[in-house]
Amino acid sequence: MDRKKEKSAGSGTKAAERSFLTEAAENLFNNVLLNLRQTGTVKEYRDLFEKLSDVVLRSIFVNGLREDVKEELSSFEAESLSDLMDLSEVAEASFIAKRVVTELRLPTS
Repeated sequence: MDRKKEKSAGSGTKAAERSFLTEAAENLFNNVLLNLRQTGTVKEYRDLFEKLSDVVLRSIFVNGLREDVKEELSSFEAESLSDLMDLSEVAEASFIAKRVVTELRLPTS
């Protein structure tokens, strides 16, 4: 899938990243989105609103995923909410495939 990018290995612990993203999204929602006001054109306001709301929606989406899917998903970086949703389905399929290989004790290479 060309929309995914491998995250660098030194990007910190996965649980800490998820916690930070959830807290950041909550902070963004409470302190920025609710207080956002148009100061320029409607297009400028809309563009900013869409960018900010995408961050919040991504965090909410990831927060609701099962832990196994989050774990698989953590090795990729999505460029949009839609990409994140697509990659979540790929991550789930990858987790299921790994589980089947383990349960059947099939060679992995």
